[in-house]
Amino acid sequence: MGNLDELMERMKIEFPFPITADEVEYGLFDSLRRNTSCNVLYNFNTLGAKSKKEPSLGDERYVSEFKGTFTRSQVVASTFEMPVIYHPELPITFFKSIKFFIVPGYDSVQEFESLPTGKEQLRMIDEIRFGVKEYFSQRPK
Repeated sequence: MGNLDELMERMKIEFPFPITADEVEYGLFDSLRRNTSCNVLYNFNTLGAKSKKEPSLGDERYVSEFKGTFTRSQVVASTFEMPVIYHPELPITFFKSIKFFIVPGYDSVQEFESLPTGKEQLRMIDEIRFGVKEYFSQRPK
């Protein structure tokens, strides 16, 4: 694995299976708030649809983007996005990972750690990774 690949792997947290925006917000993020030293500030964009011609569709809401920042103390922050997965048969979106942004020009873990808060950011991401793993291990199936 190359240096950049190793950094990209460290900056991504994969879920064992996709979850909805509601579960991210009210399940995962609530769990991380209770079980880690991190705060999360987030926003999501939604698209909505109301159809007269297709009453079976009813009201639809799609979360088209989920982004935010995890913080710990005043100086440590990591911005993230959650790539959207569209279900082919359901009018709902899912999320399967958290991707933290990499500072351009820093192409390895060692270079990222050389940033003023780089080591702390990686420690925080590792704490979040552990919190995500705990959430899914205790989540009812």
